[in-house]
Amino acid sequence: MSLTFGFYSIRDLFAKLHRDADSLDEEVKSDSFFNFVVMGYSMKE
Repeated sequence: MSLTFGFYSIRDLFAKLHRDADSLDEEVKSDSFFNFVVMGYSMKE
């Protein structure tokens, strides 16, 4: 069983980061903001 949820490359994760940023433009929730920051920070590794 694969737990990749459709994320197979760094480009997939970068696209998700952009979608998360777009959703934060509409409404900022603490959980959404936390997820955005953690995703963005972890991508630099």
